[in-house]
Amino acid sequence: MSKHLIAGVCLMVSLGIAGCQDQSTEPASQPEVPSTALATTAHHLRLNPAALRGSAQLRDRILGGSEHVIDPEAYKCRQSTRVGNWFNSQLNRIPQPVLVSLVNELAAPDVAFVDAYVLEPLGPQEFGYTGEFNTSMPAIATSVKGFWNFTSPDVLLATMKGSYLTQVNRVTFIYENFFSDTDEDGNPIPVSHEQAVALANQLHDLIANTRSLNGGDHPLFSFNAFAIPQAFTGPKIAMGDGVMEGLAAVGLGNIAALANQAVYAHEFGHQIQFENDYFADAVPGATTQAELTRYTELMADAYSGYYLAHQNLGKTDKQQIRDAERAFFNLGDCAFDNGGHHGTPNQRQAAVDFGMEVGSRPGATLTQQQFHDLFVAQYPRIIAPDKK
Repeated sequence: MSKHLIAGVCLMVSLGIAGCQDQSTEPASQPEVPSTALATTAHHLRLNPAALRGSAQLRDRILGGSEHVIDPEAYKCRQSTRVGNWFNSQLNRIPQPVLVSLVNELAAPDVAFVDAYVLEPLGPQEFGYTGEFNTSMPAIATSVKGFWNFTSPDVLLATMKGSYLTQVNRVTFIYENFFSDTDEDGNPIPVSHEQAVALANQLHDLIANTRSLNGGDHPLFSFNAFAIPQAFTGPKIAMGDGVMEGLAAVGLGNIAALANQAVYAHEFGHQIQFENDYFADAVPGATTQAELTRYTELMADAYSGYYLAHQNLGKTDKQQIRDAERAFFNLGDCAFDNGGHHGTPNQRQAAVDFGMEVGSRPGATLTQQQFHDLFVAQYPRIIAPDKK
């Protein structure tokens, strides 16, 4: 979600949810009167990837695009999913002038991302809007690392919270060090300290005075999760509040935290890829970023499915595991021409299905390399055209 394009009141977000659907999981709420804290000066803020050490290896929040190479006519792809509809229903509660200001003028979702990328984990971590995942998320992280016998490097668990956007000093630091503005000729110019302070105060006031933003506890800011091998604080996986809340809101978070296990285990699949240099795999027929990204994303899905089945079968009803698996169907996308394409909903479900099938086989736990080799052999069938 490196480029936030307002179309009505819809967004494309980094985990592949295609916005701009007409359906909603909730009835329309009464329009909210726009806040008087709207920015009065037009800014052209841009996140500066060069200031983000290691961002070239960032996974699940892609900073780039791709030409159209995957034939959309060959695949079934639901543009609308339950999680996507929930996300859009939350956006629709925000007055459009406020949403435009937050995204196009204050780059608020990017600020929340940088906060998690650069600063977290900083002090005690709170997972969920009210800390409802504080116990389960660290336990999930410990379980996944132990399952894959992954002890070095230590992968940190970080939170991603929109509520941090109301901390003026914190946000000032981010604007000043990781963003640029543009002059009247379109050239990038630094954000001065005075400008950063003003922007941070505008963002604070806009969130504080817009009831639907709930003090920053809104998926606009934190519907995200990502993995990075080296950042300012070391290898980490960041889990956004909005992702966990969204999965719970549509009924995918009420099954022994399996949905959050699924998402975290997917991100940990990227840490396995970093460690084993699987991003350098030769992908047959892949010539563009969209195809290469799809390969690594579906591999991470499969790693997650294998962990879910191996750890939970015999302790949890198989149907509950399959319900958690639906998290990946709900996070699939139809952005065939985007460099961040994660695979269609059907492909993501097929990848997790494959991982779960392997995980249900009797025998010892596979090594990271053994499972990788099985996935590579299965991959052509996972992405085979399914539209007849």
